[in-house]
Amino acid sequence: MVIKRIAVIHDINYGECDKIVDKVVSEDVDIIFICGGIRECRKIVDVPKNVFGIADLEDDTHIIKFLKSKGVYIAGRWKQIEDICIGGVDAKNPIQNLSALKEKLPYSCTNLILLSQYPILNTTCSSIEIFKKKIAIGFATELLKGLIERIEKMVVVSCNKALDGTCKDVILDGRLSSVTIANRFTKLTVILSNTIELIIEH
Repeated sequence: MVIKRIAVIHDINYGECDKIVDKVVSEDVDIIFICGGIRECRKIVDVPKNVFGIADLEDDTHIIKFLKSKGVYIAGRWKQIEDICIGGVDAKNPIQNLSALKEKLPYSCTNLILLSQYPILNTTCSSIEIFKKKIAIGFATELLKGLIERIEKMVVVSCNKALDGTCKDVILDGRLSSVTIANRFTKLTVILSNTIELIIEH
């Protein structure tokens, strides 16, 4: 059984930075996911835990360079923690990121967590409301094909403030789970055993 406790943060304004950092430090989490939008809250990357980040559409090149300089930027690349591999898909180059992840997946990785700005398309977690109409956004499961064929379990964690809310889906006979996070701070526990269990706390 693999259990990972993750703090997922995004879209942080300067006024709430200290509060978010204090919360991340005090929470029982192993990993911090930055989904973009840290703006001037750059000290979040120095929290003494495993930190991984991607960019959102509003992040400029300076933020990306900063994340790279700290060794936490994972768009299009993998980081391995024990028996799990973590990869990233940012908002600016999602198709290129996915292609790179499929090409570079280490053979030792059988359990994956994918941090993405976009959810899996046509799941209950992939809709936004525009002018009182529901529209699905995200990427199709076909784009994950090169990864799914090689893994035992995979969890896609997507965070995007435009999405309707926080929810979770299990698809592909329980081998693939998707969780969409709308809040600025969410604690997510991922349990990989015979099935995938996701526990969401705000």
